[in-house]
Amino acid sequence: MIGHRVRLLVIVSKAPFPVLAAPLVATRGPVEAFLERAPAPAIAKVYRATPTELAENPAAAGRIVRWYPK
Repeated sequence: MIGHRVRLLVIVSKAPFPVLAAPLVATRGPVEAFLERAPAPAIAKVYRATPTELAENPAAAGRIVRWYPK
């Protein structure tokens, strides 16, 4: 992967896939921004919004944390 200059996003959650669909769509903007600014190769973890954030705003965006390289 590193030699091929790939950008990999890993979704981190203990929720079933259907439950992850809306939060992942809500996080599209931050994902696109990350992909524009992060040179390849890169690995990042995509987290959905916290339960508190989702209770306040069901369309709340999650966050992206770069994992490799730091």
